[in-house]
This record gives sequence, structure tokens and C-alpha cells, in this order.
Amino acid sequence: MKKITTISGSVRRCATAASTALTALLLVACTGDDEKAAPAVDEIPISVTSLANANTRATGTGHMHDIDTEGGTQQAFTTGRNIDLFLIESGDVEPSTDAWRYDGTTPSYLVADGRGLFAWYSDPARTQNITRYWSATGNSLSFYAWYPAGIVTSLKDDATITVPTAQGATDGDATCDLMVGTPRAGNPVKPTAQSVPLGFRHRLAKVVVNLKNATATSAVTTQLNNYAVSLGPDMLLEATVNPSSAVVTTNNAGATGTVTIKDAGLQAVSPADNSTVTPHYCVIPPQMLTGKTIKIGEVNYTIPQRYDRDIEASAGFVYTFNLSFSSSMSVREVIEIEPWQDTNVLVDMTDH
Repeated sequence: MKKITTISGSVRRCATAASTALTALLLVACTGDDEKAAPAVDEIPISVTSLANANTRATGTGHMHDIDTEGGTQQAFTTGRNIDLFLIESGDVEPSTDAWRYDGTTPSYLVADGRGLFAWYSDPARTQNITRYWSATGNSLSFYAWYPAGIVTSLKDDATITVPTAQGATDGDATCDLMVGTPRAGNPVKPTAQSVPLGFRHRLAKVVVNLKNATATSAVTTQLNNYAVSLGPDMLLEATVNPSSAVVTTNNAGATGTVTIKDAGLQAVSPADNSTVTPHYCVIPPQMLTGKTIKIGEVNYTIPQRYDRDIEASAGFVYTFNLSFSSSMSVREVIEIEPWQDTNVLVDMTDH
């Protein structure tokens, strides 16, 4: 019995040891499969989008402000649009200056993919596609995106934009529709593997001219389509931009000129029903509109006061002039002023 007892104890000890070893193996296996170490912060790519929902991919189809901003139909920058993104690192430490700069002095070069996301490039010419990562310090970053690229070169220095006078062929030249994009949830943003959605705001003013033939005379429609449309004279063309506050100040002593809204021959009125078929517009710095002239061919329409007040164009607003013409080419107008919110584009209205 004593021998049997000894054998039983040995078996029991062996079983216990085997069980312990098996448990250890299982723990190792679980650790390897289910508890993988999280990547270092500077191994997490930074991703930005112009969509409120990064999983929703809509295709933009406009000239230059076919973007999603806030609330409504989601759109994206047209494929190939260039945006400069500046990053500023939070915290008391010196900003990272190794592979990337996070001090707001050097932009990241982005190109829109037409679906709301942006590709990153290492050079202004956007020839070297790269992946950019969060700061190794783990600090939050503030995002300031500027469109079009090349206007703002540093968040520490004011920038100057000059709108072209020839905007008649492009409906508000794409090189001057100044927009700033910041995170929808606000700055700064903690490191995240999720895309950071940016909301964009127009920082200049938009003047729209809708032409309509109030008669059934086809000759009037033909004239309106053949005529050029311009805004002037002496429109202020230059403005200074504060890149971090996004405040735009018109340079009253800068260049002036007459801005073409529609080139001659471009359709504005439908021959079928004489109604507006294509609105035409231009983009200008903030300035006084009352007293200026919208010229349609040889017809001059002087912008009046509205409700006994001067009409002064402000950043982020649209000024629409619906001009109806009789057979004698006399003008009857309806003026509309509203925040710059295109029918297929949603604008962040937080500062309007």
C-alpha cells in the first residue's frame, strides 16, 4: 500500500506539473493572438478627409467649391485639387523637427482624390507620394488646411491673395476661391487611427448674376447670351490673410480693376423658356458693392442700396443679382444676400 501511495503521489505531482505547463502554453498563445502590442504613436498614419463621415464617399463634380463642409449633401474636392495643410504640435515640448515639421512653418502637400480623402506628398510639386505619421511625442496636433495651395506658406506670416479680373470663362477662378479647413470637432486633435474630418469655409465673397428674359422675344435671349457681363469699375482685388485666425482684410490701396463675370457668347439664358439656365459669378475680397456697376453688354445696372442700407460684401457670403430684361433691355432686379452655401456644397457657418 505504501508503494501504491508513492506511485499515486508521483502521478499526482506529474499531472499537476503538466497542467501548469499547459496553462502557461495557453497563456502564451492567447497573448500572442489576442493581446498584440499597440503600435507606437509615430507608427500611426495621419489621415484627413473633407467628409463628415469618412466611410461615405461622394464624388464632387464642380469647379472649385464642390466640397463637403457642414450639414447636408456630402461632396468632395474635385480630383487633383491641391491643398496645403499646416500642423502645430500641442504641449510644452519643442515641436518635432526630425522627419516632419509640426510647428506651422512648413505645409504638408495634399491632393484630393475626388472621394473626400487626400493623398500626402513630400514636395510642393507633389511628385513624391508619402505616408505621414503622428508626432512621436504623442502630443495633440492642430490642423489648418488652406485652399488653393501656394497662397498661405506659413501660419506665422500673413499671406496676400490677388483675385484675377478675368473670371468670365471659369465662373470664379479656381485660383482665388480662398478656403480654410479646420477639424469639425475643433483643434487640437489627439493621435488617432481614424480620419480627421475637416470643415472648409469660404473666406472671400461671391457675386452671382442671373440673367432672365422677361419677354418671349428670342432676340433678347440671343443678346443676353452673346453679351459679356462684368463688375466694376475699380473693384478691389487684393487682400491680406491671417492664416491662423482666417481673418481676411481687403487692401484698399492695392490693385483695382473690372472683373469679368461672363465672357461673351457663354450661355446664360435658355432659348426654350427664356429663363436662367446658367448663373455666372465671380469671387472678390470683402468690399462695398453699392454704387458699383454690373455691365451686361451695353446695359449698365448700378447696384443700389438695399432696405436703405449700402450693400457691402463680406467674407463667406453670396450676393445674388437676379436681373430680368424687357424687350427694350431695361432691367428689373431682385437682390438676394445669403451665406455662401452652394446647392451641392455645405458650408461651415460657425463664423458667419
